Amino acid sequence: MYIDGDTHYWPVRFLDRVKHSGRGHIEFQKGAGAMIRYGETFPGDAAAYYRDGKKIHSFSETRWNLDMHHEIMEREGFDYQVVIADNRPLIYEVDHDLGVEMARAYNDTVAEDIAGKDRFIGIAWVYLPDVDEAIRELRRAVKDLGFKGVKLMGGHENCDLDAEVLWPFYEEVCKLDVPILVHPGTRVFEAQDCHPWLVGSDRYDGFKMLATALGFPLTYMVSAARLIMSGVFDRFPTLRIAVFEGGVGWVPWLMRTLNHHTLGESPGTTSVNDFFRKRDRLKKEPSAYFDQIYVAAIAWEDYLPHIVEMWPNHNIADQGEDGDFSSGQGKNSRRQRDAAVWDGGAEAKCRGVSDTPDGRATSSNGMQEEPSCSSRTAREPSGFYGFRPILAVSSWRMKPGGRPCLERISSQPSLEPTTLILTPLSISATSAESWLGSLKTWVARMV
Repeated sequence: MYIDGDTHYWPVRFLDRVKHSGRGHIEFQKGAGAMIRYGETFPGDAAAYYRDGKKIHSFSETRWNLDMHHEIMEREGFDYQVVIADNRPLIYEVDHDLGVEMARAYNDTVAEDIAGKDRFIGIAWVYLPDVDEAIRELRRAVKDLGFKGVKLMGGHENCDLDAEVLWPFYEEVCKLDVPILVHPGTRVFEAQDCHPWLVGSDRYDGFKMLATALGFPLTYMVSAARLIMSGVFDRFPTLRIAVFEGGVGWVPWLMRTLNHHTLGESPGTTSVNDFFRKRDRLKKEPSAYFDQIYVAAIAWEDYLPHIVEMWPNHNIADQGEDGDFSSGQGKNSRRQRDAAVWDGGAEAKCRGVSDTPDGRATSSNGMQEEPSCSSRTAREPSGFYGFRPILAVSSWRMKPGGRPCLERISSQPSLEPTTLILTPLSISATSAESWLGSLKTWVARMV
């Protein structure tokens, strides 16, 4: 099963539902929005969105035409497509009433657009600065509109994702058993170099590309660290957060440096002691909380085999919260098995990724797991979008030759059952072949 997991969607007609005077307007250009993908042209119109006297975003028809989405799905062989809100038009830096109204209008329009189209998966957008309203809209989107998750831009102003004001929102997310997709905007309006909330934004003047190249992964590192070290994941053990377009190379380093900066580990104990004196100690080693964080790999990350080696299997948490999470030794540890792209570990075990006749679960490399979840809560999350993702690879715009290689990856018997979550970046035949080779070697070594 192939799921296109990061498709930006902006149904332009949703603005007709917004009555706020600050909603802005759209200007269309007939036939000016042709999208060229590796020599293949998709003709279409173009649109530019203006608000507060500024051009917010310009985009091609593929951003709002689901028929074109469907055509691409058919050509590339995708089974499902996750419809997430486009970034720049829907942001938190707008008037409160406008933000609330745009959220409702967007969600209603998407629900109408995908009604009866089972291959599209709806994801809600909420105006997070008003947490109470965000909770109400999330509840409505999931229960009434049938959406499968919620997209956040990240935090806003001085509010990062660990902020206590957001805890009621996380509580509702866990009650509804849906994932959070985090995907910041690169900028607030088109002429801006970088969105001010991204980490390092004040250093990117004149270098727009750095908003994504550095701003995304650096921001994800800070947010992940704060979510872990603040105890948010201890408080909400079924909370699942996915981050997109930031790569996975930062994950092993962050896991290790956070492990090092804990009581009894860091040589500079003063700051660590001061930090934990003000709050309860974490229930697990920081790296163990990454079983609640889903990170999309990018196709050009040719160091992926090394990431596979360095991301430990979080199933070792089954030894109990006081177990040795770092050594990778002992009867229950399966170190170097699950990586940034694998939804294995304790989460997979609790979900029973692929139930076998004897009631055990087959994880991402075909190894059978006992269904014990002693270190998790009794509530079992249902996986992303109602599916059970195993492998997340990046590619919506796939270079020629990439698809057969990915199909060969997913057809490996020891990797079944496989679900691919793909994000809108590029993969080449060369990189896919490299991945296939490294995965074959890795699986053979671990079986």
